[in-house]
Order: sequence, then structure tokens, then C-alpha cells
Amino acid sequence: MAKRNNNHIIGDEAVNAIKASLIPQEWITNPQTSDYGLDMLVEIVKANETTGKMFFIQAKGTDTLSNSGTIHFPFPIERLRDYTSVPLPVLLVVYSCRENLFWGKWINSLYCLLSPEQQAQKFFSIELTPNNIIDRDYLRSHSDHFTDILPSGVCVQAQSCSPESCKIHKQILSKAGRLFSTSITDSNRLACMNISIEYSFDQNNVSAIIQDNYGHLFHFSGPLEDKAILYYNTISDSDCPDIMWDILLSIAYFERNLNWAEAFMIITRHLTPTFFSSLSDADWLSFIHDTPRERLNHLDRFLGLCVEAGRVELLSLSLLYVFTASNGDYNLTRPYLYQVYTNESDTEKKGLLAYNIANSLRTTNLDAMHDAASWYFIAIHSFPAYRKLEYWWQEMGSVLYNTGHYFFAEHFYKKARSISRERCYPEISLLIADCLVQQLKLADAQDEINTFIAEKRKNKEDVKSSIILKSKAISLFKDIVSVISFDPLSTIDWFNSGVNMFHNNCFKEALSYFLIAWLINDSDKESLANTLFCAWNIKETSITCDALWAIKELYGDDGYNMIVSTILKQKDMPEQIRDQFIDGFRAIISEHDVPRNESHNRFASYDGWGPFQPPNDSDTID
Repeated sequence: MAKRNNNHIIGDEAVNAIKASLIPQEWITNPQTSDYGLDMLVEIVKANETTGKMFFIQAKGTDTLSNSGTIHFPFPIERLRDYTSVPLPVLLVVYSCRENLFWGKWINSLYCLLSPEQQAQKFFSIELTPNNIIDRDYLRSHSDHFTDILPSGVCVQAQSCSPESCKIHKQILSKAGRLFSTSITDSNRLACMNISIEYSFDQNNVSAIIQDNYGHLFHFSGPLEDKAILYYNTISDSDCPDIMWDILLSIAYFERNLNWAEAFMIITRHLTPTFFSSLSDADWLSFIHDTPRERLNHLDRFLGLCVEAGRVELLSLSLLYVFTASNGDYNLTRPYLYQVYTNESDTEKKGLLAYNIANSLRTTNLDAMHDAASWYFIAIHSFPAYRKLEYWWQEMGSVLYNTGHYFFAEHFYKKARSISRERCYPEISLLIADCLVQQLKLADAQDEINTFIAEKRKNKEDVKSSIILKSKAISLFKDIVSVISFDPLSTIDWFNSGVNMFHNNCFKEALSYFLIAWLINDSDKESLANTLFCAWNIKETSITCDALWAIKELYGDDGYNMIVSTILKQKDMPEQIRDQFIDGFRAIISEHDVPRNESHNRFASYDGWGPFQPPNDSDTID
């Protein structure tokens, strides 16, 4: 006969003990909660009437003795993450079979309080102290409020019992209760987060050490000029001294993962210079990066303190993020940019700030390219050493290319390469080739690409299909450019001419025109897809596979979806051939790693069906 696992026996014993000895007899328990994998659903009953207040219990058992009332219970991280989405409070109850004791802890928000390193582990050891020991009377005494307060409550306890400490702590709790939507309590019995504050007084000066569950702490001191506020019923924002704001901001910072929006609003509205200086640049950047986009307009106080404190690197990196997250809203950051640049006396720092501003403008909004160019030149004016750094030249080359100054972009890229080929972008030769194509210097462009390909092969490195395809496209471009009657740099004219040739079943000519259209504008995936289908129709297997792999490299799933859509439009295509094509494309475009030679052989064998239907007139680009 099968034997039961000892853990299962202890688990069942815990469930039975919770029902018999912990849950008040008048409350309703329902064990059928398989949707969430929890052990029971409990509804609170008061004065023989159901209240509609319910919570889940996750029961665990242990036969390990506690250490003076403290136990550590390993819990799967994946389950903790799942509990963040459970709509009702979840109470973890651990029952000791040997001591007949119950420990409780609300765990809906526990995952949010873990560090990224802890969240990446498989298990987290939950510490349960004597403060977590619960019984039936405790649950019954808190029946009015614990289901909607303690599951997300923060316990803030004073570690000093002097009369002054008690008074200031009472005011801290009162003010926090009005400012925070998260419940603040001074009982840590079931609260999901514990914060301790140790106060000390020296005449009119207050010192406070604020510490969270995991040992992170802040230490502040400051004057309490008017002790009368300790006796006020409420303290207004204007009367609240900085030392009290420092303590409140520390609480807000610790509990930000429980109620981010509320904590963020308080920190930005009442941010003090002492609290600002207590966080490192890395801490602030992490904090800013977690900020909801819709609240970025609350950062005025923070950015102003960056200026006052002269924290140039923090300011520039924060502005870069703000600019990026606000979709290139330059007006949001412009006043701080000029203010900090003007106030900074260190020329190297001025150059760094200007360079970071230029980068943020360049990478977020094409409309801001001219402003980016201005800041790049301000950077080199402030710190002339940038003239000897290859990255300044190549970043400026990018701005010039995006603003249509291809001749100057070419020479800026070449200057960067001459300073240090090793430290430049690996594809610097391809960037130069793009500039040359836009100037119709096709022979020079092909030389750049062929040199790049030769270097890759000499070093036994793979060459992307998109690069090989560009080299082929330039060869075709050189042969055709002298016989066309339209603007040779017009992607639209090349594409529409390709469509007309496709209509006339001139697939080889159409292939050339579609491929050149893509060369001029390599974000035009429709031209590359049409190149693929033209190549297949004339059995140019090499170009077919190069085009397909280029679509995978450049467009991924979007490219695959576009190909499938085109195939499904072929009404006369036999279903078996259609499915073969779609399966083949899926294997190469999606996550499956298909060797290039295998794809070449696969599509070389697809010769059982005639040419694709030409595009409709509606497919012509206007």
C-alpha cells in the first residue's frame, strides 16, 4: 500500500488545528478554494450575522521547535508573486505540531517588499517572531478592521519610551495617517511591513534612526525649535519641521512598493535637502525610473535640489530619463538644463552635462535633432577634449544623418573611425555606406560594405543577411540608376515602379526595384517582403533566403506576420503548399534556430506551384 508523505500529514494536521482552535466557532470556513491553491476561505460573523468580510488562509505545518518563539519558514517565491493578484487578503498561518502555537502574517504584498535579488530566488525564508503569534481571541478582537487594514498595513514603532519620544512619535503617526492612504499602525502583530524609529533628544535637537524589515536605515537630526507642536491636535504642513518631514519621507520611501503613487506624491511635494542628500545617485535613479510617467511633472522639487546641490551627473541622467519617458517633451526639462549649465563652474562637468543632454535629445525625438546638434557643439565648446574622442564625432554624425546632411555625416563618421576604429560602433563602415548611398556615391558605398564583409569573414564571424543583401542592392542600383526617369532617392517611386513591373510579370526587374527601395529606406519592410516573393517566383534561391533572414534580423515577428498575411491572400494556392510555406517561414522567423543552409535547401525544393498573384492597385504607395 502507498505511504503518505510526512509533509502531507503535518499539513493536514495544521488545517485541522486551525479550524478547531484558531478560527472563532461562529465564523464560516469554506475549504473549496482550488482556484487560488489556498486552504480555506473564511467569512467573519458578528452578532450571529454574516458581515461579507472574507479572507483566505494559507495553512502550513511544521514539527520544528521555535527559537524562543521565532521560526523561519521557507516559502516559494512563485506563490508569493501569485498572491499579489488575489483579490482578498491572504493570511499565512504556520502551526507548530510540537508546541501547539500559531503564527500569522499577511502575505499579499510580501513579494513587492522583496529586493530584486530575493525575487529572483526560488524560495524566501519568512521570519515569524513572537509578535506574529496569534490565537482565537486575537482574531475575534480585530474582526472589525483587520481584513481591510492590516493586509497592507505598515507598522511604525518607536524604540525609545521617553516622554518626548512618545509625543513626537504620536505626531508622526497622526501626520502619516492623514498623508498616506496606506494604513499606518503601531502594532506589528500582523502588519505586512515593520518600520522602527529610535529617537533621541539633546535640548531642542531631535535625532532619529529609521529602519525597515531588512536593515535599511536612515539617520537624521535637526532642530525642533517650537516644542509646542508636540501638543497640537494636528500639525499643518507649514508648521511641520524638517526633521519630522525627514522621518515621514523615510517611511514613504520604505513603503513605496505598497503604495507607490501616494509615496511618490509626498516625496516630491515635501522633499527636504537632508533627505535628498541621504540617497545616492544610483538610489535616486532607480527611484526616478520607477516613477509613473503621468507623475513626471511632479519632479520640479527634485530637479531643483539637483541644481542646488550641484549633482550634475544625477541631474543629467534624470533629465535624460524624464525626456525619454515624456516622449521628447523638451519644454519639461529646458529650464533646468540651462540653469544647471550656467551655474556649473567645472568645464568638464559642463561638457558632460551638455553631452548627456544632446544624447537624450538625439535618441528620443527626431524633431529635437537640431537642438541635439546645438548641445553637442556646446559640449565641445565647454570641454574641447571631446574633439579627440571618437564617440563625440560618431554621435554628431548620427544627428547629421537624421537631419539629411549626408555629406557632413559621412565625414564625421570617418573622423570617428580615424581616431579609433576599435572603439567605434562595430558597424561604422555600414553607417558610412548609408551616407554614401544617399549621395549616390554607389561605388564608394559598395567598397565600404565589401570591406566590412571581408573583415568579418577574415575574423571568421557571421555576416548578417541584411548586409549581404545591401551589397547586392547597391550593385543593382549602379546598373539601373542611369536609365530611370524619376528621383533616384525616392523610395516611393522605386516601390511603385516595382509594383507596375510585378503586374506585368516582370519579376526579375520588380525584384531589383523593390530591393533598391529597401536599400534607400531600410525601415520599409513591405519592399523587402516583395523582394522575397519576387525572388521566389524567379527561383533566385539565394536572394530568397537572404531576404527572409534579413526580415528575421530586422523585423522579427512583425515581418513574419506580414509574410503570412500575403500568402493567405493567394486564393489559388493549394492548401498543402500554403501550409508548407507558412511552416517554413515560421521556423526561420520565430524562435526556432534554423541554419541558413537548411533554409536555402528547403526553399529551393518548393517548386510545386506557380507565381504569386501581383499586388492590387491599392498596394501602390501614394
